Amino acid sequence: MTVTEKEVQDITASDITAKYGENPSVGAKSNGDGQLSYEVTEGTDVIQVNEEGTITVTKVGSATVKIFASETAEFAAAEKEISVTVGKASLVIKAKDKSAYVGDEIPTLEGTDYEVTGLVGADKLTAEPVLAYETESDMTQAGIVAIKVSGANAGENYDITYEDGKLNITKKSSGGGGGGITPAANEIEVPAATDEGSVKVSAKNAKAGDKVTVTADPKEGYEPDGIVVKDEKGEEVKVTDNGDGTYTFVMPDSKVTIEPKFKKSEDEHSKVCPSKKFTDVDTSQWYHEDIDFVLDKGMMNGTGETTFAPNGTVTRAMIVTILYRLEGTPTAEASSFTDVEKGSWYEAAVNWAASEGVVKGTSETTFAPNDPITREQFATILYRYAGKKGIDVSKVADLSGYTDLSSISNYALDAMSWANAEGLITGMSETTLVSTGNATRAQAAAILHRGFELVTK
Repeated sequence: MTVTEKEVQDITASDITAKYGENPSVGAKSNGDGQLSYEVTEGTDVIQVNEEGTITVTKVGSATVKIFASETAEFAAAEKEISVTVGKASLVIKAKDKSAYVGDEIPTLEGTDYEVTGLVGADKLTAEPVLAYETESDMTQAGIVAIKVSGANAGENYDITYEDGKLNITKKSSGGGGGGITPAANEIEVPAATDEGSVKVSAKNAKAGDKVTVTADPKEGYEPDGIVVKDEKGEEVKVTDNGDGTYTFVMPDSKVTIEPKFKKSEDEHSKVCPSKKFTDVDTSQWYHEDIDFVLDKGMMNGTGETTFAPNGTVTRAMIVTILYRLEGTPTAEASSFTDVEKGSWYEAAVNWAASEGVVKGTSETTFAPNDPITREQFATILYRYAGKKGIDVSKVADLSGYTDLSSISNYALDAMSWANAEGLITGMSETTLVSTGNATRAQAAAILHRGFELVTK
């Protein structure tokens, strides 16, 4: 008898450099098609990584991610480490422009006369900036005075860049004939484009009484939902909606700021389909809406930037983690499973599931977190989870019509009967359940979709 040693898989992955606020993907691949899993071995205060390999950055620093490829029929298991370096995010603080006429009092610089761009999430400045005129004007001559900004702090995760504002001092000029005052042109401030859209204006500056037209330019999947125009004092200016994506207002005697609003278009799904970016998801297939649902709910992610792998497998740890997140990530005592690695991304989820009786392991001491989950294991976990949620699990189906009924494990009989009755798990054909077969990612999406609707109805 000849024993052939399995070839070790080759894991392809590169070191990652990112900035605070970014959430890059490990992007690992294995030539042996082994199930990939990830663990942060150093720098757990810097990053976290989920089962799909998406990194969540929590602070600036360095970290190490270990990638595991599970054993397959042809290849031995393998592992590889990559480094992750997180740099500071760029923060821009700009002083707002002001305007005044010669002979007026110099405008007071308020604590809100600045704009901040680049803060991540709910982060806030830990020290407000200081505003000051570069030179103190006596307001007797027209000209421009720089408004300096400095002294802010946002913590160690940011590099701050300051941009000066300007005080524009202009003369009131007398008009011909009637000797009246011709108002000076004031700035129309337009915000930068966002993920929802942008606006264009008919003029960059306008005089009091001028009619200004604003055209909304929504991004794909969005439509205009109005604009708000505010004068220099923060008071709203009356706006007319022309009904064609354009808006008009009469320019007041001050600078104005335009705040566009957008909303998702009615045909949002056809334009902003969650699975649209995945080239391996056939939107004409039965699983399309299920994959859209789990992506929208954050239950599952793609296996790469453009792939979902609907025919790939999901592990036992992944399914338990999804349910754990739905429960709000409660704390629980450590389980007795010796193969649940301490500090792993799935440890807390398995501890919770074991403490609640949702899982009982593949033996008294093993959970097999990286094993692909079978259809009957999936049904059993959902059956126990539903019971813990107070859902009626008494409904049963007659499985005698399936020729492979005898292949269902004894522990899973009640669960499979219930799951089939509720439509969570149906036959692979009219006469087969394939209970011990691995659940594909598409099947998992469908089961999770149906299960979520069952427990929340």
